[in-house]
Amino acid sequence: MEHIRTPKVENVRLLDRSSGQRKASIGTLYLSATHTIFVENNPETRKESWVLHSMVSSVERTPTIPAGSQVILRCKDFRVFQILVPQERDCLDVHTSLVRLSRPEKYSELYCLSFNPNVNKEERQESWSFMDLTADYKRMGLPNNLWVSTAANSEYRVGVIVRLTR
Repeated sequence: MEHIRTPKVENVRLLDRSSGQRKASIGTLYLSATHTIFVENNPETRKESWVLHSMVSSVERTPTIPAGSQVILRCKDFRVFQILVPQERDCLDVHTSLVRLSRPEKYSELYCLSFNPNVNKEERQESWSFMDLTADYKRMGLPNNLWVSTAANSEYRVGVIVRLTR
């Protein structure tokens, strides 16, 4: 995604207050279009922490200290992640990217509306016919005297149409 300035930062320290740990974990921070991912360097545990960008409530950057720069992620589910980045420039890039990804300016920037699969149009149209809906409705006992089958939305261009007959 164009908002990600630095997709990978190594030797990052993570203090996850929600898990109750006292010691910071050292690992690699990854930024994707949908998640912030922290992977521990410890080969025994190799723990991963995933945070969905839409779950981020606020992104704060604290003043630089000798160990590096800190970004604090506060989530909507009350989790708090303190990320210590060794390089000031990387920290600034991560902060800017996270602010932009967690607070899109337009609806069209939401991942669900901006994702374009690498599939041609014919393959996408075929995917709508992977299941025989008429046979599935017959299995459920539909249509019956209360429900009527209609081709009003056969092109999948209209919202949901429900028609109850009496």
